[in-house]
Amino acid sequence: MSQIVLETRADAPRVAVSDAVTHAIAERVGNLDATLRLLELSLREHELKHGMFSAAFYQKYQNGDELPDTNEFQVWAGEYELSKKLGAERDLLAGVRVCPSPIT
Repeated sequence: MSQIVLETRADAPRVAVSDAVTHAIAERVGNLDATLRLLELSLREHELKHGMFSAAFYQKYQNGDELPDTNEFQVWAGEYELSKKLGAERDLLAGVRVCPSPIT
């Protein structure tokens, strides 16, 4: 387990800061979930249209394997990359637990 220490003003109540940080993280996770759902729908549309899964398409696209360099494929690749990046961020944040500690 990794720990991160946050410092606030001396007069900031620890519980209030903890609650605010917990809320901010939950909001971000919710926003990421909504964005990921939209990306998933778009990726599924591309997959159905072109008859291949996004991961297979992306590997071919990255390798330059006989795919035309179209705007649609650029968008598909970008959406796939974004879904992976945002999914990783969501997974990281979903595992964060804010624990106010007593002053030592």
